[in-house]
Amino acid sequence: MAAKTDGDIFIYGHTHKPYVRDVHGKTFINAGSVGKPKDGDPRACVAVIEIASGRTTVEFLRISYDVDRVASAIISSGLPSYFADKLKQAA
Repeated sequence: MAAKTDGDIFIYGHTHKPYVRDVHGKTFINAGSVGKPKDGDPRACVAVIEIASGRTTVEFLRISYDVDRVASAIISSGLPSYFADKLKQAA
């Protein structure tokens, strides 16, 4: 799909795993996950991306938050406990 566009940088999510990959001159950035991370780190993850002078730099910031409090709020809201359990697993 990337080969069919003029884009050089692609930023996306969905996998909940932060990373940067360069493939055939195109940069792919997965910004991570604010909740329900799947990389073993329970903290929220955001990507800070700087594009300047033809260079792209990516820094992933990890931010701790009260996972137990959020999990309790999920259960209190009536959502299935599955969502709270997955949030705690970080995998």
